[in-house]
Amino acid sequence: MNYLVISEMILFAVYSFYIYEADTSARNIFLLIGIIYACLKLLFYIFYEKKVSRVLCAASLILSGVSLFFFYPMALFFPLNLNQVNSVIIKKGWPVYLISLAWLFILPRSFILLYVLVFGFAVLVFSMQSAGAQKIAELNTKIEKLSRSHYNMKEQLENYNQEAESITYQSQLEERNRLSQALHDELGHTLSGNILRLEAIKYIIEKDSEKSKNMLQEVIDNLRTGMDSIRNILKSAKPEISTVNIAGIQAIIDNVKTQSDINIKVKYNSDISTISQGMWQAIIPNIKESLTNMMKYSGADNCEIQFAKHNKFYRISIKDDGNGCKNIVKGLGMVGIEERMAALNGHAIFDSTSGFSVTMIFPL
Repeated sequence: MNYLVISEMILFAVYSFYIYEADTSARNIFLLIGIIYACLKLLFYIFYEKKVSRVLCAASLILSGVSLFFFYPMALFFPLNLNQVNSVIIKKGWPVYLISLAWLFILPRSFILLYVLVFGFAVLVFSMQSAGAQKIAELNTKIEKLSRSHYNMKEQLENYNQEAESITYQSQLEERNRLSQALHDELGHTLSGNILRLEAIKYIIEKDSEKSKNMLQEVIDNLRTGMDSIRNILKSAKPEISTVNIAGIQAIIDNVKTQSDINIKVKYNSDISTISQGMWQAIIPNIKESLTNMMKYSGADNCEIQFAKHNKFYRISIKDDGNGCKNIVKGLGMVGIEERMAALNGHAIFDSTSGFSVTMIFPL
């Protein structure tokens, strides 16, 4: 659009030169024609995206075509106007431009070279418009495909989330059912049997005290056994402390991944169960702080969190492959990591020689 406006302004400057060279008596008429043409084109560019632009474009073409019979320099505007009419209204391609060549038979010889140059420029503009329109169409097609793909992926993600929720709910129901059945089998039978014994003891306690004592001891023993069974059932239903806390770390990692493209891996083995809940209350905030700092400042692509036991000590390292830094300036976050480790009688070590790493060492 901008280059068309500039082209029109250049052509209007050339047209103004011919007005200046015209006879004084006709100069005002030619100037009026030029002003009317300029107004039509101005309105065309203002209302370019609206239906009225077609009428204005056609009017400009007719004005330039008819006026050149009276003042031939108006032919300067005809090829560009024909280009716009073809692009906006006719849309027939190259053959339409042959109409512009018809004016060669009525134009003065001294003006033909300039007209041919303007015609060539109009053809060039048409070529640029065609190539641009094709490129835009290709981009629109790609955008439409990407939008459709994005919609499908979003729909699949929603389906996966619903499926995950359904599986989670089903697992919870199955676990509740298993726990309920186990409690019923252990607790129900134990209680019902011992209630019958207690009722029997109530009737024979005065007649046979020795037998009553023996039966009462059996009831006590059965209830203790039942209580142990309940404890075992509840213990088996309760997840390990390490399992819960590793899940918490994974949730932190997932949150970081949603905000960055960093690949984060966690390495640990069975000795992670030796870490107590009190220790985890210091470890998890430290890991969260380290990953947050890495995401903000390191520019890393990969990160590894490693758990390792060394005799009576435990070491946890968070290392990335980012930029690192020459001088480590400890802010509130790093100070907090050190304080939480000190509360466990441990230490926090920061290293930036190759990427950046945070190492936590504490006694078990």
